[in-house]
Amino acid sequence: MIIIAACYCGDFSKGERAIRPIREIGDPIADLSGSIPYLSAQQIFDPDYPDGRRYYWKSVYLNHLHDDVISALIEHAAHRPSPITSLDIWGLGGAFARVKPEETAFVKRDSPFMIGIESNWDDPASDDENIGWARDVFSDLQRFSPGGIYLNFPGFAEEGEELMKNAYDANYSRLQAVKRKYDPDNFFRNNFNIRPV
Repeated sequence: MIIIAACYCGDFSKGERAIRPIREIGDPIADLSGSIPYLSAQQIFDPDYPDGRRYYWKSVYLNHLHDDVISALIEHAAHRPSPITSLDIWGLGGAFARVKPEETAFVKRDSPFMIGIESNWDDPASDDENIGWARDVFSDLQRFSPGGIYLNFPGFAEEGEELMKNAYDANYSRLQAVKRKYDPDNFFRNNFNIRPV
C-alpha cells in the first residue's frame, strides 16, 4: 500500500518535478501532495487522529533500509494488535541534512530514514497490548539504528531526562547552558523540559 505525502516548500513547478519520481513508484491509494495553504496542511491529519483515541508513538533512525530491516518491519506489522496502527518510513536527507547538527537544537540530521512506530487504538482495555507492541518494535529496531529519537514520537516520555539526552545528543549540554542563562528558574517547563543545570 502506497500513500504519497510529499512536501516541498518553494516554487510549485519545482516541487512537482521534485516529487515526480515518488509518484512513479507504483499506484498509490492516496496522493496527498499538491498545493495547499499552510493552515490546511497542519489540519490534514486531524480526522485520522481524533481526540479520545489512544496513542503511543516511538521513533527509530536508520542509516539503511536493507532486507533485514524490511523483513523486521513486515514481521512487526503483521503482528500489530490494532488495525489502525502503522509503521511509517520517513525519508529524510535533502535540505534537512545540509544543516550542521550544531546550527540548531535538533541534532539528528545524518540518518536518511526514520521509522515512526504509531500505535493507535480505541479500547482502553487494550492499552497494555498496544503499548507493549510499540515498545517491543522500538527495542527490536535498535539493532539497526545509529541511535537518537525524534521528540514528536516520545511514547509517554517515560525515559525522563534520558529521552532529552537521546533527542539532543551533543547539543544537550549547550541547550542546558541556554536554559540556565535565559530561564534559570525553569518557568517554561510544561514541555519536554531541559532543566537549567
